[in-house]
Amino acid sequence: DLNRIFIGGDSGGANITHAMMRNIRKEGLPGNNAKVEGIIMVHPYFGDNCKQWLRMNPINEGPQDPRMKPATEDLANLKCDRVLVFLAEIDPLRPAGDNYVEAIKKSGWKGGLEVVDNKGRMHNFHIANYTDEETIIIDERIKAFINKGKGEN
Repeated sequence: DLNRIFIGGDSGGANITHAMMRNIRKEGLPGNNAKVEGIIMVHPYFGDNCKQWLRMNPINEGPQDPRMKPATEDLANLKCDRVLVFLAEIDPLRPAGDNYVEAIKKSGWKGGLEVVDNKGRMHNFHIANYTDEETIIIDERIKAFINKGKGEN
C-alpha cells in the first residue's frame, strides 16, 4: 500500500532513514498516492562531530553537515505523520538520539513522536539477543506502530 510506507533503520541505518526523508522532502515520491506514514529509528547515530566520517566523505558541509546533524528545517518539514525512536539507556552513542528527539520537539513539526527507552541496554543489543525482554518490546512497539490506523482509511 503506497499510502502507508514505513522507513526505518538502526544505528547508522537510522541516519540513512533520515537522509531518505530529507530527499523525499526535496524531491517527493513517485506516483500520486505514495506517502510515508512513519519512520522508525532504533538507537539512531548521526556521527555528531566524527572526524573520521568527515575524512571518508570528502564532499561534506563539515560538522554541520545535515547527514550528521539533522537541520531544524528538515525536521520541521518531515514528510511523514509519525516517528518512533528507540533509545538504549546505557548506549555511549545515545546523545545523538537524545539530540534528534529534542530537535524534533523544538522544530515545530506537527506529527506524532513516540520515544521508547530500552532500560539497562547497550546500543543495538537487540541484534545479538532475540529473546531479551527489551528486544521483544522493540518488536512489539514496531508492530503496533505500523499497524496503528491500519484499515481506517
